[in-house]
Amino acid sequence: MGYRVPDGFVHVNDVPDPDLLNRTAKAAVEELGARLNDHNFTAGGLNANRRATEAFYDFHTARVSADTGINTNPDDIPDNSDANAWVIPDSSDWTTVDQMQVSFTSGEDTAWIIGWAQYGLAPQGAVVTFSTTAVSLTKPRVQFALRVNGAVLPHGITGLADVEAHPRTLMPVTPFVPATPADNTSVDTLRLRGTSSMGWHVHAKRVQAFQEIPQGTTTIDLVVRRIPPDDALSQTGEIEPVYVYSRMLVAVQMKRTSPGVSPSATQVNVDYATETDPVSAAVINSGILQPMKTAINDLSAGSVMYGGLRRDHLPGGQSGLRSASQTTISTGSSTTRVYPGYGSDGTVNAGNWAEVSDGGTNLRVTGPWNYTTAPAFTLVLANVAHKKAIDTGIAASAEQYSVYAIAGQYASGTNFHSSDAECFLNNPNVTPNWGGGYPTLFDNDADIQLMDFWDYRSAPPAGGIVSFYRVLATYCGSAGAPSVEWQAGSIHVFNFFA
Repeated sequence: MGYRVPDGFVHVNDVPDPDLLNRTAKAAVEELGARLNDHNFTAGGLNANRRATEAFYDFHTARVSADTGINTNPDDIPDNSDANAWVIPDSSDWTTVDQMQVSFTSGEDTAWIIGWAQYGLAPQGAVVTFSTTAVSLTKPRVQFALRVNGAVLPHGITGLADVEAHPRTLMPVTPFVPATPADNTSVDTLRLRGTSSMGWHVHAKRVQAFQEIPQGTTTIDLVVRRIPPDDALSQTGEIEPVYVYSRMLVAVQMKRTSPGVSPSATQVNVDYATETDPVSAAVINSGILQPMKTAINDLSAGSVMYGGLRRDHLPGGQSGLRSASQTTISTGSSTTRVYPGYGSDGTVNAGNWAEVSDGGTNLRVTGPWNYTTAPAFTLVLANVAHKKAIDTGIAASAEQYSVYAIAGQYASGTNFHSSDAECFLNNPNVTPNWGGGYPTLFDNDADIQLMDFWDYRSAPPAGGIVSFYRVLATYCGSAGAPSVEWQAGSIHVFNFFA
């Protein structure tokens, strides 16, 4: 137990020396009295029930499910048919996205904050198509950000924070191409950097930040605003509402200190030997050894000094805390599958979803994970380098969509999928007819940001063991000969074991 070597030893044949006896026991007694540290414990030597479930991490989440309505709207545009669809105020003020706020009590910790939201411009009345003109008034003009304790984090704002910088995202223009668009030059990547942040008609955005948080109550919001147009062409024209549909907020609290006062120091009530009393078995056993034994068998938080233990003292070592896995593809493929509707289980092929792949390697992370024996909070993040959604069987229009999603499969073969984690992205790169035929749909070259999470700490998934997590894709719109194309992708699975 003790790591301090005493300056003397008590031997059986020695003449009893109260002073030597006391000095021999004193080091261990002092350590038991709120001074235990990493020298007193072997790696993994503590039982699992001695560590709180949230000893190093805790998770604070918010989640709302809302259908964009695109699949059921005959005009192939978002609407407000879902009761959870929330309209963004057109006021230029930062506003908390409906129900996207979490509050918790902490010490001086670090928070990994991730927000995700699907938004869509919802033309109403006589206007049933998206504007592809240079009039920025007709664009969503949205920015998302994270707010901590009332302060917006500037490094997490999507698009440009300073509207006076005249961001290119406000003014879509025709692409700079030769007489024929053989090179498929993208309007958005060539001339409109960051269009996905502010000008895209339908998109989903993910914002994240690492933020130091003070001791006390911390409140975190996912916020949004519509910035005013800044070009002369925007004095007249339609002003359509923008809705936020499905949205999520996760704050991973990475604990460094206790959220309250330190626990009371443990006292070891030892009766040391004195020079005036005989040194007997009762003095040694009842007065010294028995109180030390009781203290060792009943260690509490107050027995350990502040910051006295390290991660390798936890049951199972560092691998028992978390695991992270990643899969990437560096080339792309395509699919002709058509969106099956909100609420599908994510079945591939027969379920009208395709698994994102490079033509051979699927974009998935394979387990298996048994959350019954290893409860965990599971966070999945994915990115897809989207190329375009196009239908060569109908006239080109901006009301064509790719849909990407995170899904998984249990060991039983049953699929699972959260519809409220689907990302809809329309195809705004529509240009006039280039020498006959239909107008052209150019490549988008957009970064699609996906997110989903499951809390299996208190109860395992109903489907049992999870075999893998994967990324899916499909087409949504008035399909004739549809195709969704992508160029690369990555998926990350984080398991924070309880």
